Amino acid sequence: MSDDVDFWFKINGTMVRFSIEKFSLITGLKCHGNDDESIFVEKDESLKKVLFKESKGLITKKEVRNAFIRKRAKGDVNMVKLGLVHFLANFLFGTVPETKVSNFFWNIVDSDDATFQQFPYGKLLWEKSRHSMRLSLMKKEEIFEKMFDEETGNIQPYSYKLFGFPYAFLIWIFETIPALSPTFCEKLEVVQLLPKESEKESETLKEFSFQPKFMFREAPQTDVQPLTEIPILRPST
Repeated sequence: MSDDVDFWFKINGTMVRFSIEKFSLITGLKCHGNDDESIFVEKDESLKKVLFKESKGLITKKEVRNAFIRKRAKGDVNMVKLGLVHFLANFLFGTVPETKVSNFFWNIVDSDDATFQQFPYGKLLWEKSRHSMRLSLMKKEEIFEKMFDEETGNIQPYSYKLFGFPYAFLIWIFETIPALSPTFCEKLEVVQLLPKESEKESETLKEFSFQPKFMFREAPQTDVQPLTEIPILRPST
């Protein structure tokens, strides 16, 4: 998939876009630069070898979590490294607990601090999140068929898993569709997700689009109008 692929949704006749720019603004993560994982190689005295000497192959996310909680790492430095692997594997790059932890996570925490800090995690995370969302949207017709009860005409609950960092998408949805509050979310405080007027003129952000669009007809805050169109994904051109 090319770097310029965005998600386009049609809601009540209005087209809205979820893009890597919006993803970057919400997460605050670096979304440009070289995200090649293969350039990080395992060291002879790697953290993984020290903590899991008897293990052959990859370690699961659950094993990393247990090792962190039980403070298996010796010394402050290794404990911090283990905490970083735990954060990357179990929080930022979300999957099920039985998933094997990528060697990339172990290798990058063993690199120098500057390399670790400058890596474009946002770009890699966007790709993984987008891939998971795209697979889910490709099956949307099958999902909606399972949700629709022909006998009663009602919509039945149906769930599926989104990997990566879907929280960014949820935040974008809540910011884009104010009518979802307070039925589906509660706004506790004002958060500056979009740049200020002065920031819009910067070289970095000049290509971004910051015009919010309201996709629901005027209605009380507690009355969310149902979608009239199935979300669609526009392929890159």
